[in-house]
Amino acid sequence: MTRFLIYCFPAMIDMVIGSILFVCAVRMAESGASATAVTAVIAVSALVYMVSAQVVGSLVTQRNAAWILIVTSLSMALLAAAFIFMPGLQTMYLLVAIQAIANGFFFVPFQVFMKAVEKGR
Repeated sequence: MTRFLIYCFPAMIDMVIGSILFVCAVRMAESGASATAVTAVIAVSALVYMVSAQVVGSLVTQRNAAWILIVTSLSMALLAAAFIFMPGLQTMYLLVAIQAIANGFFFVPFQVFMKAVEKGR
């Protein structure tokens, strides 16, 4: 049961990420942005996440993985509020890029954390 509960956290983060990307794309489309501008939000997220995951992979250890997860989860909550209070279209690109960095700081340490938790299984 504990293992199931632990794996709920990345599932919830995936739902947050999906919601952010969906809402940003819809807001941009409704504002009259071009199709390229709308899809660029998702491309920016993917590219920044890809680079940040590589960088975080060199920084995270078994000792600091849990703390990185906690700090990143709190920062994602603050970042979600930033999407509400800073609704500009150009700002969305910046916030999506910051969110992608936070994604890298969540998923890479989570994998290291679970490797330590499930050692020997």
